[in-house]
Amino acid sequence: MSWIFAAIFLVAAAILTLRLDAAGKRIMQIEKKLERLRCERKSLLTMMHDLGEAFNADLTPSDLLRIVTATAAEVLDASGCAYYRWNPEAKTFSCVSVYKIFPPLHAIPPETQPKMVARIEHLHDILLQEKLPATNQLLSSVIEHGSILIADAGSDHRLPQHKEPLLRFRSLMLCRMSCQGQNYGVLAVANKKDTTPFNRSDLELLQDIALQAAFSLHSAILLNIISEKRKLDQDVNLAGQIQRILLPDTPPVIPGYHLAGENIAAQRLSGDYYDFFCLPEGRVGLVIADVSGKGVAASLIMTMCRAVLRSHAITQSSPAEVLRLVNRQLHPDMQKDMFVTIIYAVLDPLRHTLTLARAGHETPLLWRNGHVETIKSPGMAIGIDSGEMFDLFIQDTTLTLIPGDMLLLYTDGVIEMQNSEQQEFGRDNLRQIICTSADSGARQTIENIITHIGRFRGDAPAYDDITLIALQRDSLPLNSAKKLQTDTQAQLETSCPAS
Repeated sequence: MSWIFAAIFLVAAAILTLRLDAAGKRIMQIEKKLERLRCERKSLLTMMHDLGEAFNADLTPSDLLRIVTATAAEVLDASGCAYYRWNPEAKTFSCVSVYKIFPPLHAIPPETQPKMVARIEHLHDILLQEKLPATNQLLSSVIEHGSILIADAGSDHRLPQHKEPLLRFRSLMLCRMSCQGQNYGVLAVANKKDTTPFNRSDLELLQDIALQAAFSLHSAILLNIISEKRKLDQDVNLAGQIQRILLPDTPPVIPGYHLAGENIAAQRLSGDYYDFFCLPEGRVGLVIADVSGKGVAASLIMTMCRAVLRSHAITQSSPAEVLRLVNRQLHPDMQKDMFVTIIYAVLDPLRHTLTLARAGHETPLLWRNGHVETIKSPGMAIGIDSGEMFDLFIQDTTLTLIPGDMLLLYTDGVIEMQNSEQQEFGRDNLRQIICTSADSGARQTIENIITHIGRFRGDAPAYDDITLIALQRDSLPLNSAKKLQTDTQAQLETSCPAS
């Protein structure tokens, strides 16, 4: 009987030894897997740290994507990684970031493939020029479904079969990068370095990477937009300050006359402008203009118009001729949908005459003896015609100003200002204010107009600039008029010398 027990013991010992050996091997496999998971976890944490550092460093989206593609390839032990940005407007996928050897997703001539492998920069150049249509089955499927795992890429008809061994797809994973409903693109990794195929665990890891990367990319894009907007705001504010400097600080002192002007911009940059400047023989130039449109483009045209007009005003005595020259010079540089309405007037305080030319601008108003008259003068806006029609229509109109006369120039933002009920301020209201304010002087008249417009508008937003010029001849007793006539010439030499 003893030999039976001995045999059973030996069999049991053998079985136990085999099981212990299998268990040991299993433990070793688990330990290797745990070590692999620890490495993956460490790599993933490193990637998270790198992305966090990138986020805190306020990198550009391009810099961030370079970190993402490099980190994804290293974490997943892949031969290469690429990011394809989705452009919903152009309906295209563009490769904008690539790390190491990632095979192109489109067919490449066989004769060029060895060069691409021999020189990785050449491969990257090819990839970064790669634009794939929205009809690309692989990438469009990723955008629609979220991710794709291709364990056997060599048999997938959606992938090109490159002849160069290093460019052949063995295994491929693609994952959509999206955040808050915004699809940014596709992150793709190709070919594990150990030649084994990617598995479901690898795909889950890529999904985690893509999720964190998409959030960081979304934040980087927002920060970049905010930064660019801040820089743009600074530039616009600076341009607005420069534009305000171009407006006259104070009008020239003109014996026997009072002159005032005001510009209130609806935005930080104004398309309106007004100007006063001294001319030869004691004359004074007055300009009011309105450039179509708003913002930077309108302010640039306004600045150009001011410089060109001033340059010609010194040599030309006729306002109409000055505007002809301004139109010829500005027309070639103006867009088809842009134009400038303008009034240029020249005051001769010795002869008490005012000669003006009107290029499509609002008609001037003249207050005289308690009544408001409209000064009609033909002309079309600057920039619409190259010169033939413009030169034909523009003409000089000369007024003789008597004591007490007030001339008001204004832009359409005055009469077209709307209240909350979308009613316009209108020319009738403007006339009434002139009638009740003219006796109080040019400056007070402008201030009264602005006050009434503000009350009329109420809480409604201002969509257009407001610009006003008021010129008034003094009301003088008859015995003072002759003395003023003799003193005016000498006073003009001091107060308003020729520019």
